[in-house]
Amino acid sequence: MKWKALLLSTIVIGGDVGASVLYPGLFARVVDIGGDDALNVRKSPNYRSEKVGSLPPGIVVGIEKCRRVKDAIWCEIFSLQGSNEAFEEDIERGWVNARYLAFENRGYVVVDDKPACRYAIDCEKDRCDVAVDYTMDKHNRNILFLRLRQIDRKRLRASNRFDAMPRSEEASGYCNDDILVEAYLMRKKLHRIVAAIDNRRMEELAAFVHPIEGVRLTWNVSFGGKEDKRFRRSDIANAYRYRSKQLYWGKAYGSGREIGMSLYAFLSMLTIPKRPIDRIKRLETLKGFSCPKNSECLGYEIFWSGKDTKSSIYDWQGLVVIFEKYRGQWYVVGMLRDRWTI
Repeated sequence: MKWKALLLSTIVIGGDVGASVLYPGLFARVVDIGGDDALNVRKSPNYRSEKVGSLPPGIVVGIEKCRRVKDAIWCEIFSLQGSNEAFEEDIERGWVNARYLAFENRGYVVVDDKPACRYAIDCEKDRCDVAVDYTMDKHNRNILFLRLRQIDRKRLRASNRFDAMPRSEEASGYCNDDILVEAYLMRKKLHRIVAAIDNRRMEELAAFVHPIEGVRLTWNVSFGGKEDKRFRRSDIANAYRYRSKQLYWGKAYGSGREIGMSLYAFLSMLTIPKRPIDRIKRLETLKGFSCPKNSECLGYEIFWSGKDTKSSIYDWQGLVVIFEKYRGQWYVVGMLRDRWTI
């Protein structure tokens, strides 16, 4: 966990004498704890301090602030009621060792203790980008433009869709803007992925790939075949350098001919350059992709129609992209070229 300590040391934005105050994240998820173990919550930032509670692995909490105490980082946490469906026990406010926390900066927040369904996108040092308004398309389905405002981190408090709702007769229930905002952000990410492939910027494409799991690629129109191949970030980044190295991808439909091409050639075929995207669809299934246990995955398909052909209705190509959530971020873990041509 050395990298986490290095990260925390770069975001000191204030402090008291003898103890630096840190704001590494608005939220945090308990990690690196065994399934039958728990993270102790202490009354003060010291492992000898009185125990006031414990947290199971995977639970999400709010972060008030963190402090560097000698060689350790301790964070003051508080409960986010309703954010942990499988954990119903009350969470006492207290301090935990940051070694067992994965910090996140995306979620509902309350600004200056005034609930207004504000949704934080990300933070950098002492400033956070918070969604404050948006413009919808003519069908009122998708966000066309998202208005962000940079707000001082110290003015924000992590919240949930219930507590972030304004308390008034006109506003009751819970916030749901996050569904639209997340869909907008995912569409933006998919457009960047397509642009990276179109322009053969493989290092840029590699940045979207899962840092641990890598990405699974297949010539088939569904995952799960024996020809599926997994590549690391470094493989994607260096695809052009090894463009002469031929790989076996299986056999073509119908003819049965063997498919041999480099990783670079395969990636280059995933999109249709210079042709605008027709639409992006959220998938109900993952096209055979097996999401790891205790992980969260999403699937999308990007479509291009064959508008320059005589059978444009039946001539199309799609790019299926599978994402897995890792430490609060969505990374690409699977891609395939879907197509239908007559």
